[in-house]
Amino acid sequence: MDSATLEEQGEEGMDTITDVPQSQEEVPVATKKSRIPPFFVSPKGDWRQLVALAKLIAPSFQSQMSGRFLKVTVADDVDYRALSKWLESSGVEFKSFMLKQDRPVKVVIRGLPSNTEPEDIKTEIEAEGFKVLKISQMKNYRTKAPMPLFYLIIENGADAPKIYDFTELFGTRIEVKPFDRGNKVNQCWRCQGWFHSSEVCHLPPRCVKCAGPHAAKDCTLEFEAPMKCANCSGAHAANWSRCPKHPNNSKRKNQNKNKNGPKPNNNLDKKNNVNNKQPAQAPRPDISKARKVSPNLDYSKVVQNKIPKEHVSPPSTSKSELRPAPSKDASINAGLLKDLLEVIEESPSIDKQTFCRVFKNSLSALRSASADVDKTYVIFEAYCRLRSLQA
Repeated sequence: MDSATLEEQGEEGMDTITDVPQSQEEVPVATKKSRIPPFFVSPKGDWRQLVALAKLIAPSFQSQMSGRFLKVTVADDVDYRALSKWLESSGVEFKSFMLKQDRPVKVVIRGLPSNTEPEDIKTEIEAEGFKVLKISQMKNYRTKAPMPLFYLIIENGADAPKIYDFTELFGTRIEVKPFDRGNKVNQCWRCQGWFHSSEVCHLPPRCVKCAGPHAAKDCTLEFEAPMKCANCSGAHAANWSRCPKHPNNSKRKNQNKNKNGPKPNNNLDKKNNVNNKQPAQAPRPDISKARKVSPNLDYSKVVQNKIPKEHVSPPSTSKSELRPAPSKDASINAGLLKDLLEVIEESPSIDKQTFCRVFKNSLSALRSASADVDKTYVIFEAYCRLRSLQA
């Protein structure tokens, strides 16, 4: 709007412009683009010609190897539908996944008696405008007894979510919940592979019982004949949960390996030992002067204190080796000195005058001793010399 127009409108024109709130301006909302599932094609025969023709059907065609399959991706659902229809009509072996908008709605109805006929439930549900693709009564895994739970597959559409609004059926209160597979892995009943369904699987069929190139309903294997797994060739059915090739069992093996931890790298440890040199260990104590075992020494002589001289260890020349370490507790050191003096005083065979003379000779050593335990040791040495003189 230019200045001439504003002059013609006057104040009313200015009010109109200034009264427009900024919050009413439209902001573009980014819509989340749905993910298009890939195709997994078996590259058999002249696969280069197959790729060239597929690019004509789906211009956004891109491919790369993924395991033993050729992984094909397209940009939108239009190319997906066109390519899926062409691959199926051409007899190409492939598997894929359903588009999100084409996936059926799987629900479980609970609240009805276990003897209710599934066909009666199907009739009531279809009377409300829903198309039931499949209905079955769920059974106990161990006893195979029918449970009051009914499994329904309904065609997807704009009104499909309204199935959860059902609260009453046959005059009885019910509850409709989404089907929860839990931790079970989806397995295709056509090729016996995992992580995809049979609705979009066009791989060669394999029997769940004998691994033959036919469906399970066409199998002629006798009941007592040994089975063969289509995945590991073991003597069991292909849908056995303990199959070595089952994804859950593979995860458990990887978890056990992680628990044990990675293998040590010896080369790395050697480098770390060179860079981080540990301090030298302390020298071992000298036990050369310890008493050795004498096989010719009689135990009775040891008890009677009649040990021959050749078996007696020579006395140590170092006095400091026999001297105990001083304690930090002064009461303990003083107690040792007191106990020693009491022992000397109570000894009847010691001449007091001789002990005083010997004690007098040890006064110089007592003056040089600083700790009580050292003083006790000096007095004990004098006491031992006195005993040796009187012996």
